[in-house]
Amino acid sequence: MIASYELSLGREFIVVDIGSAVTIDLVDNSGLHIGGVIFPGLLKIRNSFNHFPVEKEIKFKEIGESTKQAWSIGTLDLIVNGINQKIHDLKQRMPYASIYLTGGGYEDIQEFIDFSHDYHKNLVLDGLELYADNVG
Repeated sequence: MIASYELSLGREFIVVDIGSAVTIDLVDNSGLHIGGVIFPGLLKIRNSFNHFPVEKEIKFKEIGESTKQAWSIGTLDLIVNGINQKIHDLKQRMPYASIYLTGGGYEDIQEFIDFSHDYHKNLVLDGLELYADNVG
């Protein structure tokens, strides 16, 4: 959120960090953290049933013809739909908010994100660097 605050130039924003967990945080135009949501990331969900293998090259909204395909599609749908729906809901509350996405899981789902956003690969590290520069 620190790096996103610098990017937002005093405007409200939403940060989505897609990693081992997905976090979605809202910050108002004064820099106050309003709140957010957290849910498991794609790999955590997929690894929760280790006897289900995963097919990497899978298309969104497709119907699986095998357990492997069905698990791969179902888990991808769960994450993508969760993120897309939550952002659409939050945009009702904060219609002018900038949306920043980051995290190692972004590459797995980027083509399925259905809202306008800015992607910053190292947003968390950028924030830590800003914090370190300003503290010490």
